[in-house]
Amino acid sequence: MSEILLNVTCRYRICSEVMESEGRSPYTLYGIEAISEDDASTVYNSVKRISSDRIHVDRMINKFNRFHLLPIHLTDAVEDMMV
Repeated sequence: MSEILLNVTCRYRICSEVMESEGRSPYTLYGIEAISEDDASTVYNSVKRISSDRIHVDRMINKFNRFHLLPIHLTDAVEDMMV
């Protein structure tokens, strides 16, 4: 699978998950999916539950799309931007 991720072009989109925990109101965590440019149903890689700050995640997505980040580097790129 990782060899495939070295040779594909993709685009990035936001994904979300509503979280619930005892004693706390439901909240949304945002993540990023690397999807096929041709078929949005094909997800090459993803990082879920990055942040509850949608703007922060949108900024990451904009950079990843602008610089054509390969999906194999998604996890490392997210970690680098969280520091």
